[in-house]
Amino acid sequence: MSPRNAPAVVCVRGPSRSGKTAVVVELVPRLQVLGLKVAYLKRTHHPLDLPEKASGRVWVQVPAAMVIRTPDRVQVTTPAGGAEPGDLLAHLPPGIDIALLETHSPEPYPTLLASVLAPVQGERVIGRWTPGHESEVADELASAVLEAAFSPLLARRHCAHASRPFAHGGIACNEEAF
Repeated sequence: MSPRNAPAVVCVRGPSRSGKTAVVVELVPRLQVLGLKVAYLKRTHHPLDLPEKASGRVWVQVPAAMVIRTPDRVQVTTPAGGAEPGDLLAHLPPGIDIALLETHSPEPYPTLLASVLAPVQGERVIGRWTPGHESEVADELASAVLEAAFSPLLARRHCAHASRPFAHGGIACNEEAF
């Protein structure tokens, strides 16, 4: 996926049981109602296939890919590659506008951060939530995601250094384009 076609990435970061998935569940419909195509990215240590099911028995034979259709989805599984966000983004279909990356670790993207954690140096926190109160701040978090995702795109039309994503924090600067 070329950087030009890559979706905006926003992290949803917190420790286990802090409400990361609850935040994503609140954000997806709020972003989709605006006509945006939203992807969900997550790295997990949990197996995807149950060993007693056919897919689990086939997967241990290490096929190059496995496609499973259920009444509610199609799941494409390939052998594990890199675990970096860019590796995950490479698997997304074209046309995704925003990718929400659920993570425990800091990443170089705008971040929604659980209130139980302090930001790390250089982390760009765009919103926070208190575990158990995700729905109360969901509209505010959705607005923060939209601003982080689209302000840099709009600012690129107006500033000379905008070829560096988030160089100006997503806020339109006062520099002339040339």
